[in-house]
Amino acid sequence: MLSAYQGAAFIEGGLAYGCLIAPKHLAFNDTEINRIGISTFMTEQQARENELRCFQSPFEDAKALAAMSSFNRVGIMPCLELFSILSTVTPIILSVLA
Repeated sequence: MLSAYQGAAFIEGGLAYGCLIAPKHLAFNDTEINRIGISTFMTEQQARENELRCFQSPFEDAKALAAMSSFNRVGIMPCLELFSILSTVTPIILSVLA
């Protein structure tokens, strides 16, 4: 939760100066070494309670206007191609902004 509030404060500060700040890496980035070769395995409950929760406040409270996807894989699918993230989580985020 600390990263969620810190991210929201950072985005609000940037928006006050007209900057577009994108929270990164949406989602499931759990390492900084060899990100393209890493596969993350988790349950949907773990994803919602831990990984996606840190992106909730930046989008709901601070009204972030962009996001950067992560480079790793979730299971066997690259995050950039993960249909459930692009079709479920992103529209929820966008509906908050509308």
